[in-house]
Amino acid sequence: MRFFIRLILIVAFTLVGQLALGWSWAIVAVAGLLGGVLVPGKGFSSFASGFLAVGLVWTIWAYQIDSEAESILSAQVSGIFMLPGKPWAMLLITGFIGGLVAGFGALSGWSLRKLRAKNKPRRGGYYRG
Repeated sequence: MRFFIRLILIVAFTLVGQLALGWSWAIVAVAGLLGGVLVPGKGFSSFASGFLAVGLVWTIWAYQIDSEAESILSAQVSGIFMLPGKPWAMLLITGFIGGLVAGFGALSGWSLRKLRAKNKPRRGGYYRG
């Protein structure tokens, strides 16, 4: 359940940051970081939720832009990468790169949360007499 909450939170931060506020692509790392800090979980779960959230958002967004442009640019770029006739591969690569950025951002957020919890003083103080 926490996985899906974190996933939805990262999607919301990404959409607000990129579409509503017009910030750069790097906001996905910050969105992943916030998702990893705000929603507790495990390391792989944090990475996977960030990766899936932004990977899906960017792939769908790239598909929408590509279909409006009639696949002209993606066909040319796929030719540069020696993938002629496979413009859909550019969409998957776009989602993969965005997913990696957000996944590592979420993993960093999980690490910060874990570090903060480790350095928190115990209720009885430091004295154990």
